[in-house]
Amino acid sequence: MEVFSDAPRPHPWGFWATTGWALLSLTAAVVVATAYAMWWRSTHPDQSLSLALNGPLLLLCTAAAAPVQIGLLALAARLRRWPAGEA
Repeated sequence: MEVFSDAPRPHPWGFWATTGWALLSLTAAVVVATAYAMWWRSTHPDQSLSLALNGPLLLLCTAAAAPVQIGLLALAARLRRWPAGEA
């Protein structure tokens, strides 16, 4: 059951604020993925670090970075009073 409200919706972030949040979330995801790759390299010194040939490392870096990026973008939506799950 859906409940419809006549309450005005908040305005979305402007262009520069949206760009800033996107860059912040991208930077945070890259930092997490890089840190994970460095940790992985220290624990597996005998294996190649080539991302083009190392599927498990790419998978694990993506799995570590994605929640950070999604979480920051959900936070940006919540700060603007938008439900993070709404399309």
